[in-house]
Amino acid sequence: MDITLEKIENLIERTNASYTEAKEALIKSNDDLLKALLIIEENRENE
Repeated sequence: MDITLEKIENLIERTNASYTEAKEALIKSNDDLLKALLIIEENRENE
């Protein structure tokens, strides 16, 4: 698993997520950017 600042910033730009939210989504998705995007979207729908 190689979570980089570049990936976190990419998620932040695409979703307007916080740094923590983006990093946690990447951890949960095993560093898969697409899955992380879906996790963030699902979390927002559930709020």
